[in-house]
Amino acid sequence: MPSLPASSVTTGVAELRWALVAVVVAIAFAASGTVALILLFGALLQLMFILLNTTTWIWAPELYSTRVRAFGTGAAVTIALISASVTPFIAGLVFDAAGVVGMLGLVAVMYAVMAAAVRMGPETHRVPLEDVSETGAPGIPAPDV
Repeated sequence: MPSLPASSVTTGVAELRWALVAVVVAIAFAASGTVALILLFGALLQLMFILLNTTTWIWAPELYSTRVRAFGTGAAVTIALISASVTPFIAGLVFDAAGVVGMLGLVAVMYAVMAAAVRMGPETHRVPLEDVSETGAPGIPAPDV
């Protein structure tokens, strides 16, 4: 089975067109009138979120040299946890102000931000981890030792 570059998998999920698919699935989920449709669209939406998150956490450690990998990954996880803690409060405010449409817009914005962030990262596909550690990932200078 051929492997794909992490950024292409991530942006494949996160880019705007897939954000729109996620929004359509979320609207279908919200408008579902039967248990079968709720389960179907809920599972599809959850699959999109899981694929995005899993790919992000697999790719993140590859972005840092060995010397700072634990710190860099830990910082990314900390920011993600803070965001996960704050987002429900923001979501509540958005829902009160704009209803379901606002919530779906929030989902679209989250996907668009992810797509933009991933486009800024270097490609580490088929680059040995030792090379990233010693020379930096392509497009990132090696750290001064």
